Amino acid sequence: MVGLCHQPTAKKLMVKVKQARNLVKTGFIGKADPYVKMALWHKDKLVSKAKTDTQKNTQDPVWNKTLFFDLPELDEDAGLKNVRVEFTVMDEDFGKDDVIARLVIGGAECAGTALEHWNQVIASPLDEFEAWQPLSESGI
Repeated sequence: MVGLCHQPTAKKLMVKVKQARNLVKTGFIGKADPYVKMALWHKDKLVSKAKTDTQKNTQDPVWNKTLFFDLPELDEDAGLKNVRVEFTVMDEDFGKDDVIARLVIGGAECAGTALEHWNQVIASPLDEFEAWQPLSESGI
């Protein structure tokens, strides 16, 4: 579950990473140690990134992490249409961490419930919208 809120006067995008359910198991032994990497993009240029803490030994993690991303100067006519937030759920492992799944909200390839969520954020600045979003390998 993620929450989003556009704060145009402050030029910020609030991003809440709340929780996930039934994450795919990536290892052979035990449960996942998931964390989420977030990246804010504007016109295919990385603006900012952040990550949550790791939740140990669970396929149903709860992060409850709130971040405020500084937005770049947005085109007046396009607004948030050229902005996207990428979420990558990772499994912390010894050596190399594994990708569990992805989610992309916003941007040109955004579709389905992620697009509905993004359109709500665009239409109602200052209102926070939370939604469960499906995760996939591609994020779309």
